[in-house]
Amino acid sequence: MAAHANQPSLYPLELVDAAVGTRVWIILRGAREFCGILRGFDEYVNLFLEDVDEYTYSEEGIEKQHIAQMFLNGSQICVLAAAPTLDGSQQLGCAYVPSSTT
Repeated sequence: MAAHANQPSLYPLELVDAAVGTRVWIILRGAREFCGILRGFDEYVNLFLEDVDEYTYSEEGIEKQHIAQMFLNGSQICVLAAAPTLDGSQQLGCAYVPSSTT
Protein backbone atom coordinates (compact mmCIF):
# COMPACT_ATOMS: atom_id res chain seq x y z
CA MET A 1 0.00 0.00 0.00
CA ALA A 2 2.88 2.39 0.69
CA ALA A 3 3.83 2.35 -3.00
CA HIS A 4 0.50 3.97 -3.87
CA ALA A 5 0.59 6.63 -1.15
CA ASN A 6 2.39 9.23 -3.30
CA GLN A 7 0.19 8.80 -6.38
CA PRO A 8 -2.43 11.53 -6.86
CA SER A 9 -6.07 10.45 -6.89
CA LEU A 10 -8.14 11.12 -9.99
CA TYR A 11 -11.89 11.02 -9.82
CA PRO A 12 -13.87 9.47 -12.70
CA LEU A 13 -15.13 12.79 -14.09
CA GLU A 14 -11.56 14.13 -14.05
CA LEU A 15 -10.51 11.19 -16.21
CA VAL A 16 -13.37 11.86 -18.63
CA ASP A 17 -12.44 15.56 -18.68
CA ALA A 18 -8.85 14.64 -19.55
CA ALA A 19 -10.17 12.69 -22.57
CA VAL A 20 -11.98 15.69 -24.12
CA GLY A 21 -10.55 16.31 -27.58
CA THR A 22 -9.27 12.76 -27.98
CA ARG A 23 -10.67 9.67 -29.68
CA VAL A 24 -12.52 7.42 -27.24
CA TRP A 25 -14.02 3.96 -27.42
CA ILE A 26 -17.44 3.47 -25.82
CA ILE A 27 -19.14 0.13 -25.21
CA LEU A 28 -22.86 0.27 -24.47
CA ARG A 29 -25.22 -2.25 -22.96
CA GLY A 30 -26.24 -4.61 -25.72
CA ALA A 31 -24.24 -5.15 -28.88
CA ARG A 32 -23.22 -1.58 -29.78
CA GLU A 33 -19.91 0.26 -29.67
CA PHE A 34 -18.90 3.77 -30.67
CA CYS A 35 -15.53 5.26 -31.50
CA GLY A 36 -15.29 9.02 -31.88
CA ILE A 37 -13.79 12.28 -30.69
CA LEU A 38 -15.11 13.34 -27.30
CA ARG A 39 -16.09 17.02 -27.45
CA GLY A 40 -17.95 17.38 -24.15
CA PHE A 41 -19.93 15.75 -21.36
CA ASP A 42 -22.12 16.60 -18.37
CA GLU A 43 -22.34 15.40 -14.77
CA TYR A 44 -24.36 12.35 -15.90
CA VAL A 45 -21.64 11.43 -18.43
CA ASN A 46 -23.95 12.13 -21.35
CA LEU A 47 -21.42 12.56 -24.14
CA PHE A 48 -21.15 14.80 -27.18
CA LEU A 49 -19.09 13.07 -29.88
CA GLU A 50 -17.88 13.98 -33.38
CA ASP A 51 -16.53 11.88 -36.25
CA VAL A 52 -18.16 8.77 -34.79
CA ASP A 53 -18.12 5.21 -36.08
CA GLU A 54 -20.91 3.02 -34.68
CA TYR A 55 -20.38 -0.74 -34.63
CA THR A 56 -23.35 -3.08 -34.23
CA TYR A 57 -22.68 -6.77 -33.70
CA SER A 58 -24.98 -9.60 -34.76
CA GLU A 59 -24.75 -13.21 -35.91
CA GLU A 60 -24.48 -11.91 -39.49
CA GLY A 61 -21.34 -9.92 -38.63
CA ILE A 62 -20.36 -6.37 -37.80
CA GLU A 63 -22.23 -3.40 -39.25
CA LYS A 64 -20.41 -0.06 -39.30
CA GLN A 65 -22.09 3.32 -39.69
CA HIS A 66 -20.44 6.76 -39.67
CA ILE A 67 -22.13 9.61 -37.78
CA ALA A 68 -20.85 13.21 -38.02
CA GLN A 69 -22.08 14.34 -34.56
CA MET A 70 -24.12 12.74 -31.80
CA PHE A 71 -25.18 12.84 -28.17
CA LEU A 72 -24.88 9.58 -26.24
CA ASN A 73 -26.93 8.81 -23.11
CA GLY A 74 -24.55 8.16 -20.22
CA SER A 75 -26.88 5.69 -18.50
CA GLN A 76 -26.21 3.13 -21.25
CA ILE A 77 -22.40 3.28 -21.08
CA CYS A 78 -20.56 0.22 -19.73
CA VAL A 79 -17.00 1.15 -20.77
CA LEU A 80 -15.38 4.44 -21.77
CA ALA A 81 -11.72 4.11 -22.76
CA ALA A 82 -9.06 5.73 -24.88
CA ALA A 83 -9.23 4.43 -28.43
CA PRO A 84 -6.47 1.98 -29.38
CA THR A 85 -3.43 3.55 -31.04
CA LEU A 86 -0.44 2.24 -32.95
CA ASP A 87 2.94 3.55 -31.74
CA GLY A 88 1.11 6.20 -29.72
CA SER A 89 0.38 8.30 -32.79
CA GLN A 90 -1.73 6.63 -35.48
CA GLN A 91 -5.35 5.93 -34.56
CA LEU A 92 -6.71 2.49 -35.29
CA GLY A 93 -10.32 1.50 -35.73
CA CYS A 94 -12.11 0.66 -32.51
CA ALA A 95 -14.08 -2.44 -33.40
CA TYR A 96 -12.97 -5.77 -32.04
CA VAL A 97 -13.02 -8.33 -34.83
CA PRO A 98 -12.72 -11.87 -33.45
CA SER A 99 -10.42 -14.21 -35.33
CA SER A 100 -11.88 -17.14 -37.19
CA THR A 101 -11.96 -20.37 -35.20
CA THR A 102 -12.23 -22.85 -38.07
